[in-house]
Amino acid sequence: MSPETFRRRVGARIQRARWRLEWTQADAAHRVGLTFRYFAEVERGKRNPTLDVLFSIARGLKVRVADLVDIEPGT
Repeated sequence: MSPETFRRRVGARIQRARWRLEWTQADAAHRVGLTFRYFAEVERGKRNPTLDVLFSIARGLKVRVADLVDIEPGT
């Protein structure tokens, strides 16, 4: 799997976690402490967030970091 594919898959998991909370990207970005643009780019797989940012996103979305990055083949 390429890094680009990995980022897109992590972004898709972030998006699903956000949807479960019924939050908009703006809601999530505000609650996580990121700008809307940065959060949206992470969710689309355009940004390569640091571990600190992934930790903040996971905590804000009430999931574990592992829930965001544990990508198995075919998921």
